[in-house]
Amino acid sequence: MPAERAQARIICFPFAGGGASVFQRWFSSVPDTVQVCPVELPGRETRFGETLLRDVTAVIQELAPTAARYLDRPYVIFGHSLGGFLGFELARELRRRSLRLPFHFFASACRAPNLPSRMEPVHDADVTVFLNRLGQIGGLPHLTKQSPEMMELLLPIVRADFQMAEQYRFVNEPAFDFPVTALAGSQDRFVCAGDLVAWHTHTTGPFRLRLLAGGHLFLSASPERVIETVLQAVKL
Repeated sequence: MPAERAQARIICFPFAGGGASVFQRWFSSVPDTVQVCPVELPGRETRFGETLLRDVTAVIQELAPTAARYLDRPYVIFGHSLGGFLGFELARELRRRSLRLPFHFFASACRAPNLPSRMEPVHDADVTVFLNRLGQIGGLPHLTKQSPEMMELLLPIVRADFQMAEQYRFVNEPAFDFPVTALAGSQDRFVCAGDLVAWHTHTTGPFRLRLLAGGHLFLSASPERVIETVLQAVKL
């Protein structure tokens, strides 16, 4: 929808290796008064020719000036997996700059940032080990695995994002006062509901945990359920 008609915005961060197209189905699933604003990180899809970033702080510093142009309307932030860390750190950077904050934050399949990962790092592992982890997560389609050319294009992007997630280090700051909703996949083998409950420590406002059917990438498998949860929680 045209930006001038938006009454509210949803700023969306994809999972590791994902681009703005992850949220393509959201555009036709939200009311006309809501503008979906997917974040496109450097090095993928429409920004494919740009240098990949491998550090959360570097990404946030790169995104903050652009994000500031979208804060003239009430907005929420949604982040899935790695996107949860990025959305959380963007909100903290906007607060440091005394800019408008979201009125709701959604952490989807993303452990609370103060918790250590329970997974062994694989971003620089042998390609077989790395692909095995991706297969367990469901991160690369079967056909992509059979295409050496596609793999050559995508693997550096996914490895950079895994490095970003695996080397992310939480620094304590005051909690937010806006509501936080955590979304967990009922069959997620990598982030359990307990990892998401800990998000309650990052807000002094209301906290809610919502369990959805699916594995770690339930966002792609059942986007309608996720969208419904976001719209219901914030009454958009």
